[in-house]
Amino acid sequence: MFRLTICTFIFVLLITAVRAPGGGGGGGGGGGYRGGFISGGGRSRGAIGNSTNDGISPRNNTDFIHDSSPQNISQMSDPFKTGIWSFNYYQYGKSHGPYRMSLQFNHSSSIVTGRGTYDVGDFTMDGVFSSENFRLGINQRYIEGTGDANENLGHTSILQMAWNSNQNQFEGKWYVKTHKYTGNGNFHLRFEKTAMPLLYDDSAC
Repeated sequence: MFRLTICTFIFVLLITAVRAPGGGGGGGGGGGYRGGFISGGGRSRGAIGNSTNDGISPRNNTDFIHDSSPQNISQMSDPFKTGIWSFNYYQYGKSHGPYRMSLQFNHSSSIVTGRGTYDVGDFTMDGVFSSENFRLGINQRYIEGTGDANENLGHTSILQMAWNSNQNQFEGKWYVKTHKYTGNGNFHLRFEKTAMPLLYDDSAC
């Protein structure tokens, strides 16, 4: 009976460890990941994938934005607007967000930069975009020491999206791979307004 009790206790500990939240990989948080990149409460983008390549995009950001778009974008207005954008992502069977970030698009260099914060932690953004193909590739870099220490590993999430004119938003995927977990999922980005306030205390929409 004593041995059975000990075995049961060890089994419960193992199950708990596998499901632990984290920017280190499980249920609770992660722009961390999600790397942010990035859940129990459903905040993290850090699921452990079925393949070691689940958290790696098949293309780098530069190659991704140069892929042709299936839409007739010549008749569309430029969606790359500097200002406040809201984002949400899908992980563990449900959508999380929306949260906010500020983005600045430099049309002469096709470079995008930005920043934001939410429960996982503060993050900066840098990437590239194509006004010809209406595609966007961003590195979302989490600032270690901010937000949830269990979920924010100071990791980077890769965000790759294409414009959906019917939904009036960018749609694509996030990719995260750290020493603790790997994963990917759907990511949506929608323009809100041109104002650019500093986002520190509360970026939830």
